[in-house]
Amino acid sequence: MLTAEDIANRKFEKAAFGYKAEEVEIFLRDMALAVSKLEEDREEAEDKLEVLAEKLEEYRANEDSLRTVLLGAQKQIGR
Repeated sequence: MLTAEDIANRKFEKAAFGYKAEEVEIFLRDMALAVSKLEEDREEAEDKLEVLAEKLEEYRANEDSLRTVLLGAQKQIGR
């Protein structure tokens, strides 16, 4: 996978009638910043997903407890 650091450190050989080195360097810098931001966003999303998965497990456990209590109450009423 290409990282922001890979982009920022990429060097090109100079050739006659090639691209302007300054423009290439600016583009690479901008791309490295964009990729770095995407990496940060992905990490943040993964952290949020982990928290949400934990909450879901808590809610499922609560649902099971409530179901058990409800069934117990229904049995008491049904007597």
